[in-house]
Amino acid sequence: MLFRSAAWTYIAEGEITAVTPAAGQGNTRVTITGKSLFGGADDVKFVTFSGVGAFVDKVRSNTQLVAVTFALPANVDSGPGDVVVMGSSGVVVRKVNAWSYSKINAVSPAFGQRGTIIRIEGVSLAAGGAKIMSVELASVPVLAILSRSSTHVEVVARSHSVDKDTVGDIVLFSDSKQEVRLENAFTYKVAGAINKVVPHSGQQGTVVDIRGVDLFGHGAKLAKVKLVGTEVAEIAVNTNTHVQVITALAEAGAGDIELIADTGVTVMLVDGTAKNELRDGKWEYVAKAVINKVYPALGQFNTRVTISGSGLFGGGSTIKKVTLSNADVVAIEKNTDSELVVVASATPASTLCPTYCHGSCETCVEQFPNWDFASRQSQGAEDCKTCPEATTLSAKGTCVSPCKFGTYRGPGVVDVTAELTLPGLFLSIFNTGEQKTFESVYASVVNSALTALKAQRIPKDAKVVVSIVKVAQLTSPTRLTVNAKVTAEIGRASCRERV
Repeated sequence: MLFRSAAWTYIAEGEITAVTPAAGQGNTRVTITGKSLFGGADDVKFVTFSGVGAFVDKVRSNTQLVAVTFALPANVDSGPGDVVVMGSSGVVVRKVNAWSYSKINAVSPAFGQRGTIIRIEGVSLAAGGAKIMSVELASVPVLAILSRSSTHVEVVARSHSVDKDTVGDIVLFSDSKQEVRLENAFTYKVAGAINKVVPHSGQQGTVVDIRGVDLFGHGAKLAKVKLVGTEVAEIAVNTNTHVQVITALAEAGAGDIELIADTGVTVMLVDGTAKNELRDGKWEYVAKAVINKVYPALGQFNTRVTISGSGLFGGGSTIKKVTLSNADVVAIEKNTDSELVVVASATPASTLCPTYCHGSCETCVEQFPNWDFASRQSQGAEDCKTCPEATTLSAKGTCVSPCKFGTYRGPGVVDVTAELTLPGLFLSIFNTGEQKTFESVYASVVNSALTALKAQRIPKDAKVVVSIVKVAQLTSPTRLTVNAKVTAEIGRASCRERV
């Protein structure tokens, strides 16, 4: 047996105490710090990150070395993996799950324009840092970062003018001074174009036609539309080439048209040719229409009503329709921006309204068939917006009840008795038998006439019975009296005390 005294010594195991940064992509410079990194040898043989080799910098020591990562192969998992240092003697020093390859796995949508909201998902997106500081899409910095973490980031694309689809990289910049890149991952699309807008101005209720190309901005549909910063009341037509909206109430002013799609992408006037036809390239909200006077304030069929004010056209060129108490007028005889003269239609008188609002519309109730107050549903003023046919709509948008405050409309019976006095030599002309025949025929004719009139005077849902109570001659030979009775069972016809 051969031996040599003091020729071999066991030393403490090597240890990796820090890996900085702890994540990244290919070509990332990583500093490895520890103890006895060479495992007792005088140099390092190789370094791997998650099983992938790396280039080791020449400047190194047994306690610190710098390695530059190679790119992650396509078939290798990007999740956490070991950092391994092998010394020239074959000894391995390892730190378990100390490194992650940063990788972008999904981009949705992978295309867009101004305002598109894009979600980017992946692994170790902050590249070992604490925060993603900025993002670029096809070399264009994003407009905003909505949310961010090591596994996802949500951004808003900035406007970028291109004349054809332009493809580029997505790059995430971390506070670790590293970047995470996915090549050819985002396409800037050609922006949609607003090429025609009619009319060029308006106010509340104006119907605005917008026509152009790719008005959805490559989204699926429009989520909302804004005119001069005010969201419209309704999108009536929603196609990729034709959008029709109804404007909301807004203060006078001029500004942009914004078509905002479901992806967040926004098409604006700057993107098309419509701006060339608009004054200063902007759509205009005119001053609010004001009605200063209505005279007379009440009337009936054929009453001529003068409506005076300012800006009555609401930015248009004429008034097409006028209603008085929710009933269309027969004619508009004078049609100017400051004065209208209209002719009232023949509308049945009625104040029946499914929603009854009292006073300032702070107390609203809905009537139900059984009419007991406990079963009626209370509503807020916002529910009192329209009235059915032939009811009164006040300036505040309330349905006006004929009942005094504190009462409501309930079912009831309406009786009307009419007495008609007819001139003529009744007794002198007819004998007794002829008088009886005349009374019968006359009663039938009057009854038919009253029945025909009921539709004009009584709500359509009323149950009406018309009868001739009595036809009798007066003592004077030149007079005849007819008593006619109309009975109507009308729901919500009478005022009752609230309980």
